[in-house]
Amino acid sequence: MTVKNIRLSWGTLITDSATDEFFPLTGWMPAGDIEQVRVAWEIASIGGAGTTTVTPAYQPANFADTPGTSNNIGTGTSETTKDVFYPDTFNDISTVLKAAQIVRFGFHIKSSSGTGWAQAGGVTELQMK
Repeated sequence: MTVKNIRLSWGTLITDSATDEFFPLTGWMPAGDIEQVRVAWEIASIGGAGTTTVTPAYQPANFADTPGTSNNIGTGTSETTKDVFYPDTFNDISTVLKAAQIVRFGFHIKSSSGTGWAQAGGVTELQMK
């Protein structure tokens, strides 16, 4: 398998939602050859009125103007503190991507109360067919 790295450009994520809100940090790319993914990422700063939670995520679609539901990458990857995170295992997303033509990567963010924010970035590592 080939590994391809896609940069998650640094972004400031701001939300007042108590449920995950998706912020894309890459452009759309073909989904067909992607089998597994992991994200090496950093939260440089995080804050807000309540607890702010950030999670690496992806969003599949058939057309860019009608994106599908975004999904977390892996389990147990949600973070609430400033730190660097590097998982040692890949997560299989090929089943979800079989029904999609394109995909983009970014972060979910939510706040337990009021407005929450975080500055985050990283690298998405893709295992290709």
